[in-house]
Amino acid sequence: MNLDFTFESGQIFQWRKADGWWLGIVGTHATMLRTEDGSLLVRSNPEASEERIKEFMCLNVRYDDLAGGRSVDEFTSSLLQDYRGLRILKQDPWSCLMSYIVSASLSIRAIDRVLGSIASSCRELNVDGLSLRELPGPSDFLNVRRPRKRYLGRKWSYLRQAARDIDDGTLDFDEIRSLPYDVAWSSLVIAKESHVMGVGPKVADCLLLFSLDKPEAFPMDRWIMRGLQRHYGWLVPERIATKLRNEGEALTVREYEAVSQNVRSHFGKLGGLVQECLFLHMRTARPGRPSA
Repeated sequence: MNLDFTFESGQIFQWRKADGWWLGIVGTHATMLRTEDGSLLVRSNPEASEERIKEFMCLNVRYDDLAGGRSVDEFTSSLLQDYRGLRILKQDPWSCLMSYIVSASLSIRAIDRVLGSIASSCRELNVDGLSLRELPGPSDFLNVRRPRKRYLGRKWSYLRQAARDIDDGTLDFDEIRSLPYDVAWSSLVIAKESHVMGVGPKVADCLLLFSLDKPEAFPMDRWIMRGLQRHYGWLVPERIATKLRNEGEALTVREYEAVSQNVRSHFGKLGGLVQECLFLHMRTARPGRPSA
């Protein structure tokens, strides 16, 4: 288990490292995590159960089992070895959705600032003398005052609508979790009756991978698309690859879906893990590997 890889892979926000511990919130628990001699050490307030931490860290998931006997190509094998110990976390769906609606066109640091601003009037949690604020739940968010006029632009309206839909049961995370990947993704992105405003192809994949038990989901941003073109060129149809070579060209929903089908067919249920490893690889120069 490598907590640095896990919390630096861009999958979760509002976690920071302090004196060798990773500090953040698990459910309603202010939590500190670190590894020592192969064990996971936990400090939390109020005390989180062992099962709650295991669920958050997905310690019941064995990545060898997800592979299902599927062989991987040489580059993927080396990628998984380079980032051995990275875990896909299981986040609260509303917090995950909020984070990724906010995330569009922002850096990780900027996303953390925005979420911190939203949480500034919410309950303060403390552990070992360190404090942090929990994000508001859907019903509480509806009572959060907008920090300033036009703050976040349309994203603020998307967040409020999503909060309303969750609060009145229109958006049911458990129902989406029960659906096959294709149906779940389409319900969030394409289906008129269930589409969530502010949720595009990548945000939907992030929600499905990091919260709703879809390990095959493969979120694709510019870093991942560069990685696919560089290391898995055969998975990107030529017409789409040509389009991506033109600066500023974004994929349509259908083009994104076409690439997604290819990568999910290739990686299967290991897709989400490979995606996170590829993201780290493309963001940081690894010894003996080209940088992004």
